[in-house]
Parts: sequence; structure tokens; C-alpha cells
Amino acid sequence: MSNSSIDGARPAVADRPRRALIVVDAAAATLQKHFAAYGYETLTTTTDAAYRAISEFAPDVVIIELHRGGISGEDTSIALARRLRAEPATYALPLVFVWAEDERAVRSAALYVGADDYFALATPAAEVLARLDALFWRVEADRRAAPVAGDQRLEIDNFMLLLDAVRDDIRGGASGTLCLIYAVARDGDQALEKTERDHTLAQAHSFFKLNLRRIDAIAFYGPTTLLVYLPRTKTVAAIEALSKLREEFLNDCAGCDVAIGLASFPEEGSDVERMIEKAEAAVAYARAGGLA
Repeated sequence: MSNSSIDGARPAVADRPRRALIVVDAAAATLQKHFAAYGYETLTTTTDAAYRAISEFAPDVVIIELHRGGISGEDTSIALARRLRAEPATYALPLVFVWAEDERAVRSAALYVGADDYFALATPAAEVLARLDALFWRVEADRRAAPVAGDQRLEIDNFMLLLDAVRDDIRGGASGTLCLIYAVARDGDQALEKTERDHTLAQAHSFFKLNLRRIDAIAFYGPTTLLVYLPRTKTVAAIEALSKLREEFLNDCAGCDVAIGLASFPEEGSDVERMIEKAEAAVAYARAGGLA
């Protein structure tokens, strides 16, 4: 993670309008008009000037145009999103992608870099604003302290959406990694009490959801396990990313620890249930000393 930072990125507060930074070539004026009509403060900028604009304008959300062609050639908008996700001061800043022409490659690119939402420029303004309201609600919920035992029934839909995304990518010939996360004691020989386990799992859910910043990236897989999906990520890259996140989690959550097991496709097969079984087997090894 880069050592450079941006001062100024901040959450919305009740005593001022929400702020939207619009990094759009096409229809920038139209978007600005729609947001202003709903009470937003807006600023339009280019990808080259966006980083400075974020520091000075302190937006609550950044709207970025994603050009046709997706991630090929590392589009400047993708490079901007990657940088924002890598910086400590902006990794939690909501990012929303827009495009003039919808296609699978564009939507996949949005998922790949961790978009919070995405929509076509032709989407009705009322729908866009409603989705942003829902996004801000989720962001605020994530900022609140996680309960010791959350209502995991609310995660059923997220779990099904996650599995649907995995199956879609498998059918489309893409690669990806499924990961299982278990709460464990810092002392590997000690069993966790239920209260401690639930607390650790709730903390892990909030932490990984915030830091992965991918749509449908994490869900509860039963009461004692989290399921994570890393699209377009092969085994080596997944191990590197999750090892780093686990270390950050250990530093942030005193007394907590997690064991992680993973399985990747297509190298380990294309059946989702079989990959989950392989990830469960990997966790058995991880319990003895971390990521397997």
C-alpha cells in the first residue's frame, strides 16, 4: 500500500449537502444537472486532475466514466480507480462507474477494480439517485461498530448473488478464487468460545468487506464462516492479497485472528461446490499457521 496520502476525503455529514466529483467526458453537464437538482454539490474534472480535486473538494462519492474496452490497455479511469483503492485516505471512498454503452467487458472491469456501483449514462436520474442513497446507507452502516452477533439471515441474498457471479464467470471462461475465512484463536491450540468467535467473525466481515471493495465480494457461509470471491485473481495473487489483508486485520483487531483457505478456477476445476470443499480442506492446514 502506498505511503502517499490525500487529505480531505471525508464522509457525508448532516450539516452540508453531499458532494459528487464527476470524472466524466460524455454527458458531464447532464450528470451535474441531475445531481444538483437533488441537492448535491458537484464538481467536474478530468482523470488527470481528479486526484487533486478529491483532496480539495472532499467528495462523498466519485463518479468515473469507464470507456469501452474495459481493463485492456489500463484505461486512465481504471488507473485512477486503482490508485484511489490503494491509498489509505481514499480506499473507502465510494466509487461509481458510468458508461455510454453497456457491455460485459465494461461491467467486469468495474467489478475488477472494486466499484461500489455502476450504471449506464442513460439510466434514469431518479434510479441513479436512489441507488446512491442505498450506497451511502451501506457505507454508513459499515462505519458503525459491528455487532457481536449480526443478523446473518440478511446475508442470504448476498451469498446467492456471490455464487451467481462465480458461476457466470466460470461459464464465461474467466478465472477467479473462492476463499473461506474462519475465526480462530491467536493461540492455535485454544478453542474459541462462541461469543469470541461471533465477535471475530463480525469484525472480519466488516474489515474484509471494506478493504476488498468489490461488489458481491463477501458473504456469510453459515454461522461460522465467511465466503470471499476474488474475480480474475489466480492462486498466487490471491494468497499475496489475502496474506496482506490478514496481517492488517491482526493489527487492527486486537485479540482476533482468522484462518483462510482458498481454491481457484479454472486450475482447480469449475464446479463451485467442489471448490468450496477444497477451500475447506485448505483451512484445516491454515488453522495450524495462517493462510494455506
